[in-house]
Amino acid sequence: MKRRILIVPLAIGLVGAAWRPASDMVSGVLDGLPRQSADQTDFAPPQSAPVLELPYGAEGRSGDRVSIATATPFVGDDGLQATGKGAAAALEKLAKAHSRVASLVPLHSAQSAFFGTQGDHGSLGRRADDLLVVTANRAKDETDAAETAEERRSLATRLFDGDDADWQSAYYTDNSLTGTVVTSDGTASDMSSLVGAAKAARYVLLGEIHDNPDHHRLQAGIIDDLVEAGAKPAVVFEMIPETFADTLQALDGAGPQAMASLADTLDWADSGWPDFSIYAPIFESALGHGLSMRPGNLDRATVRRLSSEGVEAMPEAERRRLSVDQPLDPLEKDALDAELSASHCDLLPREALAPMRLAQRLRDGAMADAMISAAGNSGSAVLIAGAGHTRTDRGVPSLLQRQDPDGRSVAVQMVEVTSSEADDVADYGIGRDRPAPYDFTIFTPRAHITDRCAEMRAAMERAGAR
Repeated sequence: MKRRILIVPLAIGLVGAAWRPASDMVSGVLDGLPRQSADQTDFAPPQSAPVLELPYGAEGRSGDRVSIATATPFVGDDGLQATGKGAAAALEKLAKAHSRVASLVPLHSAQSAFFGTQGDHGSLGRRADDLLVVTANRAKDETDAAETAEERRSLATRLFDGDDADWQSAYYTDNSLTGTVVTSDGTASDMSSLVGAAKAARYVLLGEIHDNPDHHRLQAGIIDDLVEAGAKPAVVFEMIPETFADTLQALDGAGPQAMASLADTLDWADSGWPDFSIYAPIFESALGHGLSMRPGNLDRATVRRLSSEGVEAMPEAERRRLSVDQPLDPLEKDALDAELSASHCDLLPREALAPMRLAQRLRDGAMADAMISAAGNSGSAVLIAGAGHTRTDRGVPSLLQRQDPDGRSVAVQMVEVTSSEADDVADYGIGRDRPAPYDFTIFTPRAHITDRCAEMRAAMERAGAR
């Protein structure tokens, strides 16, 4: 760590060293002052004046240390020099001129660096100390708020590596929540903490909004980070039905060259999922790292048949495999019905809820079964699925807990911000009094702002007219 000596008036040195961030604000004060390098052979620091050594960096961060010596004593309005009263007067003038002073060092230590050489300064010393405290407190909220907002904005690009660091989703990128990560109760977190928790887990569930390309880029990035941390998880996809199990197993070790024909291999164009290109980063990550890929879903015909016939028509072993061998708790049933109805804009007839509820449970059961099987071979597994499936209260994590109680899970949801102004986690139903049913939440811009309920209503009207 380097050390420098600057010769400045001590009043400016004391307050300037207290500015946050010091690297910007101290420089702004010192630019116009005469300075002399300690490396020059003809320079000798004043021997009779105290030297103040302070960290040259933002609070809590490492940086150079700066030694500040006095070349000019404090001069008060009454002409007194080198006194506590002169110091207080000088500090008052500087505090009035600079509204964003905040303390970098223990305030009593900074004040004592001067007054400790002046004898009994009494109330004058306390006055200067109080002045620093009051000035720091006055600016603290403003400074912290600005730094928090800046940190949130910078996180929006730090989530992605390399040159392609911009959001692909176009809407509400100016919302200060975009790019931030919070825990279940809304406490600020970061990607490093998320990946650390995921690395320690057997099951990692990454919940998406299907048509948001940034969600799939984030999923791919988390897989990359897990591999970099030493994990080799299998990757399980909600989008791929069990009928492709042999196809995916044949791709084990195929490498990145398999990407060229993968969409055709998986019949993706006929699958009903969003365009393959937005899911491509996940497949590229898995193939590039030599990770196993496994299907996580039942095929549509099977889901339709089972949801129509009911669990009674299923063999007992299949019911256990898909975790539908026990009835839903009434509260969970009501909550799932409300979620299904809301996700379909409350346009579904009530009689449609029972088969849709069973279809959701069957898919959750298939994904839980696939995760347990995949992790049994690779040691851990990552699920790529809609966020409704990754919630801890009634989604795949709850089934994993039931079937593998010793296997730790980490559940993540990715949430699109709803507007530029909705920039508080409470706007998304997250807080200490109402924790989210996820271990982590990542906020992103919106991919689309079309009225999906109007589109669904129009589609249902067209279907009814036929």
